[in-house]
Amino acid sequence: MKKLLALLCIGVFLFSCVSASAETGKSFDHTQLSRFAGYEYDASDRSWQYYVSTYCMGQKSPYFFTDTHLVHIGLKAYGYLSDPENVYTHLTILAMNSSGQIEDIDKVWLMFKVDNEVVTININSSGIGLFCPENKEALKYLSEGKNFICEMSLKNSSTIICFYPTSEEMAGIKEMAKNLYKYNTPDYVSSYLEEEAKASISYTID
Repeated sequence: MKKLLALLCIGVFLFSCVSASAETGKSFDHTQLSRFAGYEYDASDRSWQYYVSTYCMGQKSPYFFTDTHLVHIGLKAYGYLSDPENVYTHLTILAMNSSGQIEDIDKVWLMFKVDNEVVTININSSGIGLFCPENKEALKYLSEGKNFICEMSLKNSSTIICFYPTSEEMAGIKEMAKNLYKYNTPDYVSSYLEEEAKASISYTID
């Protein structure tokens, strides 16, 4: 009986060690996302990406009727089979002016309602924000959002661009945000990029 108990204790100890080791060296299984529209795998460099984007019209304030913009919102996750421990998840919001040029963005505020609370996602890095464990809840709120409003400030200018994406325009982004949150992609950001991710995107709830 003592021998059996000893063997059981050893078995539990070994299982605990294996579990701890697996948790430490975790890797992301990209095939979890392969059934969703927007997923692609490139065999040439063994990379994968999951990407959804939308476009809507924005207008420059205070000149609301003189310089209409095309605004691009994109959500992207990607990685490489050679580096399965790291996944890069970006929210990108860019604006193109009437001349077809990409605006030089300073800051972006994407605001929407979730359960009668106003959630604001702040992007402070040229319209590109990187998700990490600290800010991943923003993905969950994004997936549940409604009544979207976005404002951009341009560098070296007091100009603000405002636009109002519709529910139809945001449907794909919301669905992807739900999937990325479900599969915890922000938890796999490279440790050396985590500080950059915290600086590039944040969120507040009012």
